[in-house]
Amino acid sequence: MKHMNLTATVRRPGTSVIRWTVLSILALIIPCVVAAVSAIPATASGGTGAGDPDRSGCDATAYTLKTAQAPNGVLTMRDGQKIAGYAYLRYSVACQTEWLTVTYNNGYIPSPSFWLQNQSGTDLYVSDFAPWQGKVWTWMWGGMRDRAGCGGVQMYHTDGIGSYGAYLGWYYVGCA
Repeated sequence: MKHMNLTATVRRPGTSVIRWTVLSILALIIPCVVAAVSAIPATASGGTGAGDPDRSGCDATAYTLKTAQAPNGVLTMRDGQKIAGYAYLRYSVACQTEWLTVTYNNGYIPSPSFWLQNQSGTDLYVSDFAPWQGKVWTWMWGGMRDRAGCGGVQMYHTDGIGSYGAYLGWYYVGCA
């Protein structure tokens, strides 16, 4: 009779079953955690992580969405006969992001807002990277392929030194 080395072949019962059970549970939990983190609501300082349209390159693949209020997607903000600026609800095909861009003339300061349609607490405001030299934009909201976003702008006169002056009005761009 041959003698066997039992220490090399003996395993604790159920070790592989436990290991595979733990790995299977992790395989199910990790994607759920990632999905939950990506669904965290936006904050004024960073949206859903989608970031700044200019710095991310998303603006390069964007087009202006059409709205019911302005068939060409452009809202003209007027101060009597003088044009204060234009507002554009933008969508990037490549990034699937949406945001609001405002171009404005000297003597005015815009305060744009972007939010998800029918969802309170989703407001995004001016990106920290907007140049404030005739054009500003909000942070982007990601995952917008099958969702609608809305935008609007509060316009102000400047006080002559670049600060907010007299209130001109609220301009609702629309949702798309």
